[in-house]
Amino acid sequence: MSKQSTEKSSLLGRLEKFSRENTKLKYEKPDYEFWIKSDYWKLGEAVFLISGIEPVHPDIQSKHFNDYYYWDETSNKLKRIYDLAIRSIASKKLEGRPALDSAMDPVQFVKWSERKELPIPNEFKCLIVDKKGSTQEPPPYLNPNNKYYSEELAIAVKAWLAHFVDDEYLKKISGKRNKQFKSDIEKWLTEQNRNRSGRAIERIVTVVNPKKSGGSQATE
Repeated sequence: MSKQSTEKSSLLGRLEKFSRENTKLKYEKPDYEFWIKSDYWKLGEAVFLISGIEPVHPDIQSKHFNDYYYWDETSNKLKRIYDLAIRSIASKKLEGRPALDSAMDPVQFVKWSERKELPIPNEFKCLIVDKKGSTQEPPPYLNPNNKYYSEELAIAVKAWLAHFVDDEYLKKISGKRNKQFKSDIEKWLTEQNRNRSGRAIERIVTVVNPKKSGGSQATE
């Protein structure tokens, strides 16, 4: 074994020992009311939520999903679900981007979890079961199985929801000019759809942006 491999093995061993002996995590139950109302979850949040745990700060999430860290059995469970999700995204069986901050449709993520036979908190089952007990289908414009499905339209709808039903965002941009809308939408789309061309992003921005004329004031 090379000196570098030995040093790496020793470092990983010390990290695991440290996390076992010195890290005592407290897992909180999710604020179900808030998360059920949320129009999108980030991938890192979704993994915690489907496990019945309130999401922690993204910096801590990354440690939970990093093979160099061992926290506890719950952390191992989270890591495995995250790995499953990444693989499903890569094989296009789950819509999203293989990154912690990827915007995920809560309904679709819960349905994916159901298909993978993962335990789902009862509180989140309302997202996929209607009052009659039937499994809900996504709106036709968001359903990839619809023969008239448009991926760019679906992305535009998600971008609109991520901005214009978010009270915090609406407060932030209240009274600001059109350029703020355009730049914020463009930034979000670029982060969430890194494989899209600049021309495609520009087309979607035009659809999502509610203020097309320069200089007009944003309204609540």
